[in-house]
Amino acid sequence: MKFIGFFEYCPEDFEKAAEKFRLAMADRETGSEKFPKIIFPTSALGGEFKGITIYENPTEEQLNNLVIHYMPEVKFKFVQLGDAAKFLEQYFKAKK
Repeated sequence: MKFIGFFEYCPEDFEKAAEKFRLAMADRETGSEKFPKIIFPTSALGGEFKGITIYENPTEEQLNNLVIHYMPEVKFKFVQLGDAAKFLEQYFKAKK
């Protein structure tokens, strides 16, 4: 299952958030599974202090670790991504 993580922080917290990002990425490079696996790079949204990351098969513990790591500077919202084609296939099978 894939999840998109939306994040946001205040401009005055940029340096703290950037340092926490650097530390989380360094942790991932060691092979640690403390944080969820990223399958779409962390990306800023239109030059704002907001962005997204797409994760693959995160556990509840990994998502919690991410939120805790970035507290209190960064706020997250996670949304599950579903395969639309598979949903439609299942929908039409159920309609028969």
